[in-house]
Amino acid sequence: MEVRQGAAVLERDADHGTVAAYPEPEYERFIAIRSVTNWDEIVTVIEVLSPANKRDGTANRTAYQAKQQDILYSSTSLVEIDLLHGGAHTVAVPWEQLAIRGKWDYLVVVHRPVTAWHFEYWFCRLQNALPSVAVPLTEGLADFHVDLQIAFDAAYDSGPYSRRVNYSANPPVEMGAASLAWISSWLTDKGIRQT
Repeated sequence: MEVRQGAAVLERDADHGTVAAYPEPEYERFIAIRSVTNWDEIVTVIEVLSPANKRDGTANRTAYQAKQQDILYSSTSLVEIDLLHGGAHTVAVPWEQLAIRGKWDYLVVVHRPVTAWHFEYWFCRLQNALPSVAVPLTEGLADFHVDLQIAFDAAYDSGPYSRRVNYSANPPVEMGAASLAWISSWLTDKGIRQT
């Protein structure tokens, strides 16, 4: 800054440039189980809900809900796995109908077209292992059971999560005091968080 006759004058010195900031595409991945006898027939769709699916007022949520409705009115079974604490209620079963049946931290819902508007559900609590879930196959075949805890552990162990998650801080979503205390105790017992 230079001073001229008792008045301060700011120098014109600002960093200036151009940067390219392309939007990162969000890919919504899912598993489609197809019929062995007719490859064009999708028997079951497994959806693991993403933050984009649960973010109100977004194109991703609108697209997911449209896909969800298309599947519910088709001959395809739908498995929805919600392992997220935040975001809007998104599974096909209305929140009110589930809330009167219990509490959950994570939720799995299965819709089978042969049972019309009846849904199976699994309430998952933070303190418990994830369940084994029955995935519908074609008529005449027994359900395929997926142990979600084994699948989750394998994804965690092979991914970057242990390096990218800040375990010294509380989760970035709203949680009750009891859940936060349990998380802290569990992380400390595993040697991941220092007391």
